[in-house]
Amino acid sequence: MIASGDPVRTGLVASLGRRAGNVTGLTYYAADLVEKRLQLLKEIVPRATRIRVLENPEFDHVFGLYREDTERAARTIGFRLVKAEVRRPQDLDRGFERVISGGGQGLLVLTDPMLSANGRRIAELAAQHRLPAMYWPSWFVEAGGLVAYSPDYDAMMRRAASYVDRILKGARPAASSSPRSSTSWSTSRPRRLSA
Repeated sequence: MIASGDPVRTGLVASLGRRAGNVTGLTYYAADLVEKRLQLLKEIVPRATRIRVLENPEFDHVFGLYREDTERAARTIGFRLVKAEVRRPQDLDRGFERVISGGGQGLLVLTDPMLSANGRRIAELAAQHRLPAMYWPSWFVEAGGLVAYSPDYDAMMRRAASYVDRILKGARPAASSSPRSSTSWSTSRPRRLSA
């Protein structure tokens, strides 16, 4: 597995601490990263209390745990989260209209394949509406977004390749396991955020 989300909560493995079976790899998901994203957003917009969350409910069966952990972290930080659901790329403009009309003071973009594939458009809309936005993967920043906080996906890919190499040379998958990426980092695009 690589970039698997939470492999325990999704049922892929029984435990991160107990290695068994034929599953090995890395996960990019950790609840503490969710809280850190919201803390960084609070630093960017210190007076914010109402944060919109852009999410795709079509992937709730896989990514619902992100939302649950985001809601828990928001309560800790003092944010009230309000969902803005977008199912298809053509819904992005309407989704941002809901974000703005609902009084969102900041935006957290949850990740899924559709939202990630439309990172440039999402970053453009956030900038157009002067909405400070926190993204999960760094490629949103590369597409023009303000800030992201995530594991180093390139390093994860290199580590995954080393696991494949060891397995092909005869190692048991469980013996090759190092379940969570330990490198987290943020990227940002300097931008003036005056009201």
